[in-house]
Amino acid sequence: WNGTNCVCLSGFYPSGSSCLSCPANSAWNGQSCACVNGFNLINGVCSQCPTGQIWNGNSCVCGSNTYLINGKCQACPTN
Repeated sequence: WNGTNCVCLSGFYPSGSSCLSCPANSAWNGQSCACVNGFNLINGVCSQCPTGQIWNGNSCVCGSNTYLINGKCQACPTN
C-alpha cells in the first residue's frame, strides 16, 4: 500500500490483480522481464554462455581463433 493503492514490491511486476516475479536472472524493466547484465536470452531462459564462448548478439559462439571441437571452444594445435 503506497497510501493510495496497492503496488507491487520491488522485484515483482503487476499482472492483473496479482504481483508476479520475473524468472531467474531477469528483472522487470518497467515493461517486461529482461535478462540482467551478463545474462542473455538463450532458448527462452536468461543464461550465461558456456565457458570459453561469447555472446554475439544472437547466440553463444567461440571467441576469435577458437573453434568448437568436441563440444568445447579450442584453438587448433600448431601446424
